[in-house]
Amino acid sequence: MREEIWRLYRHLILSIFAIVVCCFVAIEFAQNKFSDLKTEQLFNVDAEISAALLLSGVAKQVPESQFDWNLSSAALLPFSNISSLIKTKEWLASDEASYSVSFQQSATPILTGSAFASNPVFQLKTLLERLLLATQLEYSEKVSLIESMSSLSMSQYDSQSSAAFSGVVLVQKSSQEYGFLWDEENAERPSYITITNEERVSLALIVVVIISVGVAIMLLLIWRELIALDVKRKTFESITRQIARGRSGLPQGVPDNNGTLKELAYSFDSMSSHIERLLKVQREMINAISHELRTPIARLRFGLEMVKDEVDDDVVLND
Repeated sequence: MREEIWRLYRHLILSIFAIVVCCFVAIEFAQNKFSDLKTEQLFNVDAEISAALLLSGVAKQVPESQFDWNLSSAALLPFSNISSLIKTKEWLASDEASYSVSFQQSATPILTGSAFASNPVFQLKTLLERLLLATQLEYSEKVSLIESMSSLSMSQYDSQSSAAFSGVVLVQKSSQEYGFLWDEENAERPSYITITNEERVSLALIVVVIISVGVAIMLLLIWRELIALDVKRKTFESITRQIARGRSGLPQGVPDNNGTLKELAYSFDSMSSHIERLLKVQREMINAISHELRTPIARLRFGLEMVKDEVDDDVVLND
């Protein structure tokens, strides 16, 4: 039984260790994955704002961008085409260290850019200021450009709950969210621009799922051991009943050949054999004593018969 208990403890310890290791690996993997996705999202924001600056003619060069840009034509495009190009951009992540983006019109690249992801320093506020404070664009055109960007979302901001400001201001609404307030003379109210948060699996949910799976596996292993113990108990009970009925010898097919059940079965079998030997010796001794007792009694019986015959003969003669 000690071996079975130790096996249960061993499965429990191994299961807890496996759960801890799996949680650590999953958390590290999820954090790295989320970090890569966040970096890719920031590159996307950089690419869209920089493309809006270059395609609209607001800037000829964008040194604040992480991309190296190549503009195929210096001619300015109609404003409606710029919004369409931004919406239909082709975003490529060639590998973990580099990205490339292409803005095409009729399958012809108009603007292409490439960037490396080694220790990037994003200057999104500066890029937004160059775009939103540009005098070459109307307010409605700026709003249209921002709305065409998949990486940014814009909403009206309640100016009564904030201090007076102008231009572009970086604000942080929570520990996980920050954005930019933009105010312009032609705007009725300030606008709040933030990076679009993609739907992602929560890290806490991943940890809970891993722990739940680990606990389920641990309970399954313990249940399996308990079922095995119950099978051994039933087998041992059957063996003891067979021994109680007088059967000698260990029956075939006893499970757990190297475990406690086998040892107990052999002990009961040895005890049964010993009892059988004692009974055999007892029977032999009784037979021997009976034989020894029967011999004198037979002699006495024979003598009595002889005496009886002599007495009968004397009686006849006297008559």
